[in-house]
Amino acid sequence: MKNSKGSKIFNIAVDIGYGDEKVYTDNKLYKFPNAIATAGISVVEMANTTQTKYNFEGAEYVIGEQALLNQPFKTRSFQYLKEYSPLLIYKILKDQNIEVSDVVNIVCGLSIKDWALKDEFIERVQNNIFVNGEHYNNVTVKLIPQGVGIYEYYKNKNKIEEDFFAVLDIGYNTLDFFVFQNGNPIDNAYFANTNGVNLITTEVVKLIAKQFNLHISEQDAKNILLNKKIRIQNSQHDLTIEINKLIKNYSKQIVNEIMNHNQLLLNKVAGVIIAGGGAYILREADVKMFDHEIYPDVEYEYANVLGYYLLGFENE
Repeated sequence: MKNSKGSKIFNIAVDIGYGDEKVYTDNKLYKFPNAIATAGISVVEMANTTQTKYNFEGAEYVIGEQALLNQPFKTRSFQYLKEYSPLLIYKILKDQNIEVSDVVNIVCGLSIKDWALKDEFIERVQNNIFVNGEHYNNVTVKLIPQGVGIYEYYKNKNKIEEDFFAVLDIGYNTLDFFVFQNGNPIDNAYFANTNGVNLITTEVVKLIAKQFNLHISEQDAKNILLNKKIRIQNSQHDLTIEINKLIKNYSKQIVNEIMNHNQLLLNKVAGVIIAGGGAYILREADVKMFDHEIYPDVEYEYANVLGYYLLGFENE
């Protein structure tokens, strides 16, 4: 698509997560790790292989898989998201071969725990995508509360007899809970906090330190959580029993938190839609949180970004 000036127009949905960045545009759905590290003289360079560096605000960085080997920054805070989102968006634009002269419309999510800072976030992204000497200044950003995308995606893909659902979005560093009725969130029925999967990875870090006397990064802990094993030198150590116990303890904590918030309303909804990256972990550990729980018919971590696209570009 082009505008009257002949510039191409791109519509992109992004789920800027603390664990992975999920992207949907032009029927392309993919993710990459939200990992950023300061670039240095690396073994990769010494071997004369390709390492993509990003010069941003006076420093050089590597992103994604390359950053995982270079002591990536901790990703838990809103300040991190705000500071480095222009850099992450730049990578996405380059991945899509988008030119500086092109017009870019981006819709992405933000946890309601950070919603009061949404204007600050939008201003930062729209005005600071200036990387490697390239300035993308034709970018418009629209924010949607995290978790709303899950609800929108589920409604779009399923025949709904009673539009009355709770949504539990379990991210890496955030947990967002909503209740929707007839397309609208119910006031005072939602909450968000930092009780995401990071609570489990913190326990994984402790487990590895205690059992193997090793100090690992949060990203390493996340991989151990997903794979339920750790390789030390040439030996594989199965941690399925230990990891599943941590997951079940976490699920009990979350259920208690939700029940304490509004058990009466939760019992009235037609279903609790569970998605986000944390949904995988629960399903693989065979954890059942609610009798009326529902999982979307898509890879759970992508439900939000697909819903953002519907809300931003198809259901306007």
